[in-house]
Amino acid sequence: MLRVVDLPAAIAARGWPRAEWARPFTVDLEVVDEDAPWNAGRHRIVWDGSQVACEPGGGGDVRIGPRGLAAWYAGAADTAMLRRASLLSGGPAEGLDALIGAPRPARMADEF
Repeated sequence: MLRVVDLPAAIAARGWPRAEWARPFTVDLEVVDEDAPWNAGRHRIVWDGSQVACEPGGGGDVRIGPRGLAAWYAGAADTAMLRRASLLSGGPAEGLDALIGAPRPARMADEF
């Protein structure tokens, strides 16, 4: 179980090993979180070529709630999966996919 309750601190604390292969980008998020209103609002995730940071503000082009944010942050779901599950909506979010650590989301079979 994972819940991101301080997005800027979580972004700063997590390692982003795939970022070094991505071109610099920004993704403007609108975080919708009724249970953690201090975490809700507009955030801009920025990869400037040397570090990943989360800044306040931005256009809120991509809308995401706590369930989608947790799955993305853990590397368990990419943006296409989140869209299919109605956990992410809005504009382009390919930058988020460039940050998660695996070439594709982790999978685990129900049975062995």
